[in-house]
Amino acid sequence: MKLSKALMTLALLALMLPGLIACGAKQEQTQEEDLLEASMAAMDEIESYRMQMSMIMDMSIAGESLNTTTHAQGAVINEPLAMEMQMNMDMGDMGGADVLMYLEKAEDGTDLVYMSIDGGASWTRQEGVSAESAETYNVKDNMDLYLKSAENFQKAGEETVNDIQTVRYDGFISQEAMNQVMETSGLQEQLGILELPEETMEAIYTDIGQVPISVWIDPEKKLPVQYEMDMTQVMQNLMDNMLEMVSQEVEEVGDVLLEIQKVTISMNMSDFNQVESITIPQEAREAASV
Repeated sequence: MKLSKALMTLALLALMLPGLIACGAKQEQTQEEDLLEASMAAMDEIESYRMQMSMIMDMSIAGESLNTTTHAQGAVINEPLAMEMQMNMDMGDMGGADVLMYLEKAEDGTDLVYMSIDGGASWTRQEGVSAESAETYNVKDNMDLYLKSAENFQKAGEETVNDIQTVRYDGFISQEAMNQVMETSGLQEQLGILELPEETMEAIYTDIGQVPISVWIDPEKKLPVQYEMDMTQVMQNLMDNMLEMVSQEVEEVGDVLLEIQKVTISMNMSDFNQVESITIPQEAREAASV
């Protein structure tokens, strides 16, 4: 569940990738780059949207397979930030989870996060979430990171996505940007229970590699329709680093063999500027604070 939370963070951050692509174009101005820049400008003006996300994570631990499929759908209002997310996670024989999450701004400017991991049967409420802690959920505030990280985006052709004729661009998220994403994903906080030295924590994020990414843009509306990321190698590198560093500090870990076979994320966006409000269930508002 913790690893999937980090991956969900990366998926949410990917919503702002038109800005990444446009600012990463270093070549002579072309018609294709005009589309990228127009997409960036259009996304900067978007006030709300809906999205659907799918994530596949196949791995094995000491020879035992763990295949996880996650489907999510939600809506986002950018200002003031509000979000709803419904997520179903299927882990095969290990079971699954139906996660509901809402976020809204409190009167004091901090964030309120409501979450259920049993499909709404029970809720928790987290109050007074600082801006720094809420960064995990705040897509728009992470735009600056991606504006500095785009590299080698190239037009890859035209394809039909959801009955829309789109232009596809392929590129990658840089090593430096991935390090920063991981630092803001919540993994470091979750690993804090191991009480590892600070230098060990930093080493976990070293040399995790780049993430191939593709984006499909509607040339008429100048808006993104779909994103895909292949995080297989990055997650393998991250897990290798983590196990190596942890084994040096925690003897019980030993030589654990963990193989990442596949980690992919795809996301579709729709209903731009059509989300007028997000309604939080009353039982979530009345939940116990954690």
